[in-house]
Amino acid sequence: MRRSDGVNFHGAITAYQAGASGQGVLAGVIDDGIDVDSPEFAGRISPLSADLAGSRGIDGEGSHGTNVAQVLLGAKNDAGTMGIAFNAGLLVLRADQPGSCATEDPANDESGCRFPESVIAAGLDRAVSAGARVVNISLGGDDPPGATLRAAVSRATAAGIIVILSAGNEGDTTAGGNDPNNPGRFAQGLRDAGGGLVVIAGSVDENGAISGFSNRAGAYAASYLSALGEGVCCVYENGALKTEGNFVFLLNGTSFAAPQIAGAVALIAQAFPNLTSQQIVELLYQSARDAGAAGDDAVYGQGILDIARAFQPMGATTLAGSATAVALGTPLGMLGGPMGDAGGGATGIVTDGFGRAFNVDFGQSLAPRRPDFKLSGAIGGRVRQQSAASRSLALSLVTAPGAGGSDALAGLSYHDAQRARTLAASVMMRLGAHTRLGFAAGRGTGGLLAGERGESGHAMLIGDAAHEGIGFAASPGIGTLLRHNIINNQYINIYAESGRVSGSRWQDDPLPGHSARRDSRYQRIGASWDGRFGPLRPSLGASWLRESDSLLGARFGPFFGAGGATSLVGDAGLIFDAPGRWQIGGAWRQMWTRPDARGLVAGGALWSAAFSFDIAKAGLVRPGDRAALRFAQPLRVARGGIDLMLPVAYDHGSGRADFGRRIYNLAPTGRELVVEASYALPLFGGDLIANSWWRRDPGHIAAMPDDKGAALRFTMGF
Repeated sequence: MRRSDGVNFHGAITAYQAGASGQGVLAGVIDDGIDVDSPEFAGRISPLSADLAGSRGIDGEGSHGTNVAQVLLGAKNDAGTMGIAFNAGLLVLRADQPGSCATEDPANDESGCRFPESVIAAGLDRAVSAGARVVNISLGGDDPPGATLRAAVSRATAAGIIVILSAGNEGDTTAGGNDPNNPGRFAQGLRDAGGGLVVIAGSVDENGAISGFSNRAGAYAASYLSALGEGVCCVYENGALKTEGNFVFLLNGTSFAAPQIAGAVALIAQAFPNLTSQQIVELLYQSARDAGAAGDDAVYGQGILDIARAFQPMGATTLAGSATAVALGTPLGMLGGPMGDAGGGATGIVTDGFGRAFNVDFGQSLAPRRPDFKLSGAIGGRVRQQSAASRSLALSLVTAPGAGGSDALAGLSYHDAQRARTLAASVMMRLGAHTRLGFAAGRGTGGLLAGERGESGHAMLIGDAAHEGIGFAASPGIGTLLRHNIINNQYINIYAESGRVSGSRWQDDPLPGHSARRDSRYQRIGASWDGRFGPLRPSLGASWLRESDSLLGARFGPFFGAGGATSLVGDAGLIFDAPGRWQIGGAWRQMWTRPDARGLVAGGALWSAAFSFDIAKAGLVRPGDRAALRFAQPLRVARGGIDLMLPVAYDHGSGRADFGRRIYNLAPTGRELVVEASYALPLFGGDLIANSWWRRDPGHIAAMPDDKGAALRFTMGF
């Protein structure tokens, strides 16, 4: 027969991982004594243990008390049964009437151990004086308890002792007027006398189904908790495992469900000494695994004991030492594209609805931004272009159906997932013999400058140039470019643009629990130099980039402080026009970023880089065609992060926390690398363009599968 045990069934391993074992907590067991020679209790039997019904000592005649105690706190010694609270102290309160256990006859339910109510009451009083935190009473009877016992239960609970009772094993019979749909009368009476610190234990099997023999919760659902009481390993007699051949004898009964709950009380009391007994009971109920009808029900009561969940934050959570709410389990913000799968390392303390302190890794609280898959936006919809040009003025308008928030079409940025119509316009004016002035709407100044330099985009779909745009997904608004020929073919460019960071609204990448709709805007001001020296065309540039409410596209949300960032950007590029209409080019971008010190963000620094390398050939197969190959890395945080001021120590007594600086690393483990080939062929007044690509770690997310594909498209200007 397969062995079942409460340790695994109820998730006690989570408590052990948190350092709880019941050590320092005294648990009382009112029963027929224990086997004092059993190694399960060695060194943990309280000297205040006693035979309250005589002078026989605590070494019992039967095995019921031994089996109850071992389920509660049997030693972790790689032998026999391991109890729920394996390091708790044991207060043995022997209460069986002398000689009664010797009369046990399996065929007669009225035979066997008898427990006078006055002795049980004495056991409860002794538990109070001994300082026990929990008392297990796996006893019952057909009659309600008398006044003496009810008064003792009232005194014990008033002293803060949690009393665990078995519901009874008459769930499959109505003999003697028993009501199987309610706990036994004995348990009912003690619950009525002891109030909220009395828990009635029902039994379930290893599948979580109510045991046929177990009395149900009935009218006592508010104080009824289910636990494993069927097929519990194992029966011990005379200090040894009871076996028959290859089989072991298992325990059945609500008597063995009760100590599972008593052991959970001991674990919680040790791990969270700030909790009152009432809070411990409430925690057991709130964390219980729901079973049967939703919520409280007349069969399972509050549900099934779940120690693992009891050791997780429950209720509203706040940053320790503050009133700042922390919505655990939901993203507190969204990472930017250059950060990929970054996260981890910024641990702090939160308190839950019970005032318990928990360490939380806030580095796992930001959702990664979905990788930009630009193919659908780039090839979707019809494109119409209108242009007019003269010696002093050039105007271009481009319209296309929106394609769901993708950047596309060689500098035209798309936004608004509702297939809105996007308009981009640019105009270049000659101010004199050496100066030109340009304006753009709906496209970045980088596109204007590339056009003025005569750079080719090589008709790429996936591998954007390293110096394109601001380095992460954005929707340009307006921009201006002043270009001046300083000498021969050398130019100075001054530019400014503004726009919106794509995905900056929560509704673009929905985050549960967030309703903020404020945009993150950006402004960029810069200057660059480019020149032509025979076949070489070098360029250098520097710019200042300001994000109002984002950090390289990341949104940290109100919990962190929702601040912005300032970046310094350096760009370098070189194009070599080789003989035979070959062209080789490369570009590099380096960014240094400082987040705003606001809210929990105390500062920090990020170093990011992007690059691309191109080789292209015009007239490869026939006149007018163009083939190109690109190897690129989109902007990626190479190192650095933000400094968070988080609570690192917490005093339960005063409710005060000590704050310390923690570094939230924003460098991803993934590194996106793109290899893309394109071939453009003039055809029917337009261009037939074929692309193929391989993209490793899309979005700098190591767990993402490689993105491989090919596309064929036809474009035509009007």
